[in-house]
Amino acid sequence: MSIHRPTSIFFDLGDTLGAATVGGTPPRLIGFDIFPFVPSLLTGLRDRGLQLGLISNTGDEQKVAVEAVLTPTGLLAPFNPALLVYSGDEGITKASPEIFDLAASRAGMPPEQCLFVGESAAERAVAASAGWVVCPHPHLVDEVLDGQQLRYLRLTIPAYAAATPWRDELIRRAFVPQYLTGPQGMRLYGLTSQRVALELFNLQFGVDLLGDPDLPCTTDLFLLRDDLARTSGFLVSGGESTRVFGDPGVAHLVLSATPEGLVVAVPPTIAEGVDAFHFDSARHGHTLKLTPDLLLWGGAAVPVSGFAAAAPILPAEVITELGKVDPAEIGRTVRKYSGLEPLDGPGGTALKSRHILEGGNARAVAQLAADFDEIGGGRLTVRLHQFLHAGQTLHNVEAELAGGSPELVLVTAHLDSTAASDDDFVPMTSPAPGADDDASGVAAVLAAAERFVALFSSSLPSRTVRFVLFNAEEQGLAGSQAYAQRSKARGEAIAAVWQMDMVGFNAVPPLSWEVHAGFETSPAVEARSRILAKLLSAVAPQVSPELEPVQVLHSAAPGGDPADGRSDHFSFQAQGYSACVVSEDFFVDVPGGQEPDANPNYHRHGDVVIDTEYTAAIARAVTAAAWVTANQIN
Repeated sequence: MSIHRPTSIFFDLGDTLGAATVGGTPPRLIGFDIFPFVPSLLTGLRDRGLQLGLISNTGDEQKVAVEAVLTPTGLLAPFNPALLVYSGDEGITKASPEIFDLAASRAGMPPEQCLFVGESAAERAVAASAGWVVCPHPHLVDEVLDGQQLRYLRLTIPAYAAATPWRDELIRRAFVPQYLTGPQGMRLYGLTSQRVALELFNLQFGVDLLGDPDLPCTTDLFLLRDDLARTSGFLVSGGESTRVFGDPGVAHLVLSATPEGLVVAVPPTIAEGVDAFHFDSARHGHTLKLTPDLLLWGGAAVPVSGFAAAAPILPAEVITELGKVDPAEIGRTVRKYSGLEPLDGPGGTALKSRHILEGGNARAVAQLAADFDEIGGGRLTVRLHQFLHAGQTLHNVEAELAGGSPELVLVTAHLDSTAASDDDFVPMTSPAPGADDDASGVAAVLAAAERFVALFSSSLPSRTVRFVLFNAEEQGLAGSQAYAQRSKARGEAIAAVWQMDMVGFNAVPPLSWEVHAGFETSPAVEARSRILAKLLSAVAPQVSPELEPVQVLHSAAPGGDPADGRSDHFSFQAQGYSACVVSEDFFVDVPGGQEPDANPNYHRHGDVVIDTEYTAAIARAVTAAAWVTANQIN
């Protein structure tokens, strides 16, 4: 690191200082939610005489349009107006060192006295190549200004210290949590400086330093779960780590191994990203991106009013309306989004893949927004939530049905796909139809939206309902983590999150299915999530009697909950919200029990077929449960 202290600090915008929302056709920036820690941090830096600027990839949008959104938020007040660098005005992006050269020139500083703060490892790498100092999170700026090297680390809090104010000690330091895990969240991963790490040694935390100094400046951190190793057991060499990381060229990326999985630092120079390290035997949630997020502190999310205590009896008109969930329409939606039919109607072009590195992903996002618009007939407000991952600008799709209360109910699935278990899979070019994973969930969410619009054609639900399709789930829950972080930053009161992840495969009778509410990191959050599972159990027979009683998995079940931390519901639980995931009979049920009816084409190009009657039955059940949470308020 340079001996010169940086005096000009340039920040990335989206995912670093806040979250961007876009809307319209073509999509334009329509909102920006500032992370709560940002205003005081920026003001403090400015008041110390440091020059502050922005470098933002704004697509085709130029300064006037961007600042029309940003200025009312107050975000721009601490910045030097001459140092606001937007790619839409300059014709160059952060994929090129040129934009960093330009910013340094405007600041009147040599590169080594300029600091770039940004969430994207790819953008930080480009800035570093231009001679800049880089930092992955605003909370660590002062450490970098003082010449401190940054470290990944894993902390373990001794059991005897559970009741101590250990979180307060971390909150008052330059420490950014990435992932809280284990009972009571007493094992956690995070980012800090070498100086703070030494303080944590002195405080008697269990500290494992992961990787070399300053590795966080140039990589993203992931947890990769090797389910073959996990299920084969101790002292049985059945895992895939040797195959995946046996090459000396990548072996050094593994920083640590725990029973939960391998901790891996992925640099932006690997074109396939984390997909280059896919375990073929993996199940749901095989990959988790460990995203720096100060909002993981702070305990429970905004409180919401409760649900009616009695087991809900659905009104006859609701049962009748949900009976209109059409298996044939489910099938058409799945064929459209898995490439078996043209995406944009007769004579159009079919998708090959919805993988984030293939062009079909952006096409799917645009078409899903159009589908919600058509379903809503003016009743749904459709927006795109923009986020960065692996050097790309990606979007979640959101459709909102306004309710009588700002409290929210979310009905969700993930829109991206992969076929990484194929031996010859190339993310940028190979087919990844993902009919079951998760076009089935997408179809179920669209069906739920259609039924809600019909049920509330002339009235409002008690709570506002959002239908949300997350991107980059296969990349470590990246899209849902960004969305849940925005919800926490906004102070949104979310009463329930109903996630559907693979609800289309059933080969062996009976029609078994699962709901997962486990979250051992917080018993309080799990208890509220289990209320959702209980509610689903109560309403499902009223609308989908052909289904078996749903298997409810949680931390107290034999073997715990195998989906704890392993689908998009986890991103909301981590922020303190009540959430569960509904799936087909995919996970091992109980130790020594019957094996699940798992899809043999999971993460393969053969994932092209679903049981539409089965998917429709699950969609009816989840929509019924969502209706209850949207309407019954104590």
